[in-house]
Amino acid sequence: MLGAGGFIGQALCARLGAAAVAVTRARGTLSAATDWARVLDGAEAVVHLANRAHAPAGTDAWIDAEAAMAAAVGRAARAAGVRLVYLSSIKVYGETSATPFRADDAPHPADAYGRAKLQSEEALAASGASVTIIRPPLVYGPGVKANFLALIRLVDRGLPLPFASIDNRRSFIFLDNLVDLIVAGIAPAHPGIYLARDDDEPSTPALIRLIATSLARPARLFACPPALLSGVARMLGQSGTAERLLGTLRLDDSATRQALGWRPKISLADGIALTCQWYRRGNPPIKSA
Repeated sequence: MLGAGGFIGQALCARLGAAAVAVTRARGTLSAATDWARVLDGAEAVVHLANRAHAPAGTDAWIDAEAAMAAAVGRAARAAGVRLVYLSSIKVYGETSATPFRADDAPHPADAYGRAKLQSEEALAASGASVTIIRPPLVYGPGVKANFLALIRLVDRGLPLPFASIDNRRSFIFLDNLVDLIVAGIAPAHPGIYLARDDDEPSTPALIRLIATSLARPARLFACPPALLSGVARMLGQSGTAERLLGTLRLDDSATRQALGWRPKISLADGIALTCQWYRRGNPPIKSA
């Protein structure tokens, strides 16, 4: 497993146990120059999770490096007859969806992260390896970081939030549900592109209410025109954050469920509750004055 030390990699290692050999990206040691034939020696399948979680500022040169490494992994996997599962992202399609994204929709990545994922996908396809590509939406669960953790913290503070008027829908996937899908894609080989999500696709206000309930905090939502929120975010240089809060991003994973016999075992509400329980263990409730 490449990228075993990350949020998803650690959960997948825990699920696979002794069957998994963990390979982590320590001090940049995983690259196109790595001896991938040696790394993959004896493997039956490889799960490639070793991509940057966030795009570094100032340059896109890292995208070519990620794709070159993917190509090298793919060539080594093909030579060894090893199946390959690559974790990509729904962001290869863009940031918003007028209708739910489907696996065969044309990619239109809107940021460097999405472009990097797409370029790595293309490099793997060109390598001739048998590749299962999974394009999930935002993954949440115990150990989550970045924007989802920031939203939990915001709700936990109990401050009024101006999101009551937002009428959108967002796809998410709970960590354990994604791990189930990765395992399903490992054996037997299922080459192709697969989308996956939890059953429910909440609006931003509905998601906040679920988080608030799980934290035993009030959901202090009030109405503010979304256009005003978008304008303020743009002035503050936070257009991307606003788009994720205000916009709709949905996906259709019916083909995945039919092909792999997969469906999410854990509901959105239960996944949020488990995530908030993890958060609460490290962040005791704030005492009322």
